Amino acid sequence: MTRNEAKPTTYQRNLAKLPQALAPLIQRRQWCVWRWTQKPDGSWQKPPFMATQPDRHASTNDPNTWTDYPTALAAVQAGHADGLSYVLTKDDPFGAIDLDHCRDKLCSIDVWAQNFMQAAVHSYQEVTPSGEGIRIWGLADGNPINTKFTLDMDGKKIAAELFRRTNKALTITGYTLNPAIHELANVDNVFSWAVVWGERRKAEMIKAAPIRGNGFDSSGCKYGVDEIERIVREGAPPGANRSDVFHAIIGHYVGCDWQGDRIFEHLQQFPDGIGGRYFA
Repeated sequence: MTRNEAKPTTYQRNLAKLPQALAPLIQRRQWCVWRWTQKPDGSWQKPPFMATQPDRHASTNDPNTWTDYPTALAAVQAGHADGLSYVLTKDDPFGAIDLDHCRDKLCSIDVWAQNFMQAAVHSYQEVTPSGEGIRIWGLADGNPINTKFTLDMDGKKIAAELFRRTNKALTITGYTLNPAIHELANVDNVFSWAVVWGERRKAEMIKAAPIRGNGFDSSGCKYGVDEIERIVREGAPPGANRSDVFHAIIGHYVGCDWQGDRIFEHLQQFPDGIGGRYFA
């Protein structure tokens, strides 16, 4: 059993001056702290602790173990913890999406994660404490969701986790990737898209049988999920037949068991994308 005594580097900004977009979270008494904790197998985790009693774990189901933002900040500044965590609850008007193992030491972000970021381009996004992940925060009022998609992407294990109307302690770093964003935007559509993205990825991994309907055949789509979303946003690849590409994209969503109104609503968000000409 190997143990590494050196704590990981923590990636975060000035916790005393969190970005303005996080103001709705700062106003709530749902804060605790976290510190790097090594597991028996040598890996590191970031469990939540009480800011007022830093040696005791905080519970996502017990508000008595949470505190306000200034108290939690003071505990970190006093050296009792490595960072701040916000306890998302089933009653919150917020949602969060975790993208794990998508960012490298050169700050390059994987294409699959860029698609998530583009889908939520108008809401807050930050780097997670490890420096290897991204978290998206936004307003959300859809049905509860607490889902994790663990996938093999280009030979690397990645994960996308979705949290809405559920209890979960989530780190806050202030390491924003979009400093021009000053308020949270609604991300319910991003959750809807992300669920389909994850399910489609899983289906590809297990070689699921194609689904046919309404004259479109999902088995004929030669584009990967990430390429499909780029085409939806930006249009057909250079030199490609627009009509053929459009039908392939529709076939993909039919294969995901989407109905016509849902496909229309999704494509309509991107007037410069593959559906723009047809809507016009």
